[in-house]
Amino acid sequence: MSKEIQKAVADYLATLTCEPVPKGYHRIQDFAERHGTGRRNVQLILTSLVKHKQAERRMFRVRTATGIQPVPHYKVSKEAARAFGLT
Repeated sequence: MSKEIQKAVADYLATLTCEPVPKGYHRIQDFAERHGTGRRNVQLILTSLVKHKQAERRMFRVRTATGIQPVPHYKVSKEAARAFGLT
């Protein structure tokens, strides 16, 4: 393998590291499992909360069943979490 290809592969693999997820951020699946509801229902609620600036959405690279992928995580305001039962 040429040195250029080796460097390109090494650079690509360096981008595939997991990121630490800050405290307070959760995946849609986490909310759904915690409250016994479907992921689609939780997604609709969270999307609406983000639109009205009651939640923050950030992407973090995490290990999934298919490898390291960017996955959306949400941080919900305390008021919205209480109102929608997401606490």
